[in-house]
Amino acid sequence: MSTNCWIARKTQKGYEVIYCHWDGYPERVGRILKQYYSDPKKLRKLFALGDISSLRKDIGKYHPFDYDIDDPKYKNMTTAYHRDRGDPWPEVKPTLFKSFVALLDKRGPSISYLYVFEKGKWTQVK
Repeated sequence: MSTNCWIARKTQKGYEVIYCHWDGYPERVGRILKQYYSDPKKLRKLFALGDISSLRKDIGKYHPFDYDIDDPKYKNMTTAYHRDRGDPWPEVKPTLFKSFVALLDKRGPSISYLYVFEKGKWTQVK
């Protein structure tokens, strides 16, 4: 069973959000975000992928979506729905919410965790 989460960042237009399907709990996605995605440039590259299946320390490059998790070539690469599986971009592109309240209103029960990058730091929202 997956632990879904949203990864959000504050922009000039509001809050941009991508979905992450696997390992959304703080000890996994939360730790990786704080450790490897606190640089705004790298974070922009992550959001350029759109929704992701799994977050890893590296953004990586195209790789098979259903790779062997023990394959050392791919184990540190983030897996994205558009880049790696070919899902249509409009369906997996980041979602923009005009306000934080609007973001919270759309967060459903399937989103176990929400991580927000704002003012240079990550916050987990319960």
